Amino acid sequence: MIHSSFSALLLLLVGITLIGQKDLFAKSTSPLNIEEMREKFPHLGKTRREIFLNFINDHPNPGCPTNSGCSPEMGQKRQKWLNDLSNTSSTKKIAVPASVWIIPKKQLTPDTEYSNFITWISSCQHHRNLEDDKSENSAYILQGETFIKNLSDLIKDYSKEELNVILNRGYLYQKNDSNTDEVEYIITRYNLPGHEFPLMIKDNQIIYLLEEEGRYYSIGVEQSGKLHLLQPQTPKHFPQAVDCPKEIIKHFVSDLEVNNLYSGVLCRKLWDKSLQGFQKFAFGWTCD
Repeated sequence: MIHSSFSALLLLLVGITLIGQKDLFAKSTSPLNIEEMREKFPHLGKTRREIFLNFINDHPNPGCPTNSGCSPEMGQKRQKWLNDLSNTSSTKKIAVPASVWIIPKKQLTPDTEYSNFITWISSCQHHRNLEDDKSENSAYILQGETFIKNLSDLIKDYSKEELNVILNRGYLYQKNDSNTDEVEYIITRYNLPGHEFPLMIKDNQIIYLLEEEGRYYSIGVEQSGKLHLLQPQTPKHFPQAVDCPKEIIKHFVSDLEVNNLYSGVLCRKLWDKSLQGFQKFAFGWTCD
């Protein structure tokens, strides 16, 4: 009895489906209206790979990451980067992705797009909920990404732009052995891409190991901000946490553009492959 009822229900559903298809073809002109068919069946004529890629990336602009604010132009740049990443050698000079923070100057909408940046709502609560931050120097902060060859190109006057750009930073600090200076540490600032922590140092470059859609690569950052795309790098010794001197923390905090950018300061020593020794750095951490 149950089997008979299920069969009847199945036949009914099939009948409804056939009626719907009959209605579709009845409304179509003769010969068939292909555009109408594609509108009714968006997967028509697509390969399984195309269907899968559309399923995992529902952004209307090709090349753009899911859930991002991303213009068609930035989607094209990102797709070019992915293509270059598949074909490049370690010496090819191309624009590479650099993560930044974005402070919008106008009210955001679901359709907000910037011509030179891909943006996401920050995963950090203190970047979104300004009511929890009682300090005066705080701002609504987005996560962003751009494609560039030198971070120094992002250091400019944004007073006429619709946004402000904030770079990540790291501070190399070394004990001052000079007897003629009362400063305890010699501090050197590096402008860095966020939001990952670097892995090592090599040839005076701070090295990151990154991944994009299953492809691993490294980026080297010079103190000047120049970026280098490298083959994946591996250190002899991995980064190690160390205590941050009070003077370094004080210096770090005094150099902030906005008070709610970081949640704290972390100090690590990175292996310098060229010097065959460790170098100590201070980095800010957000919430990731």
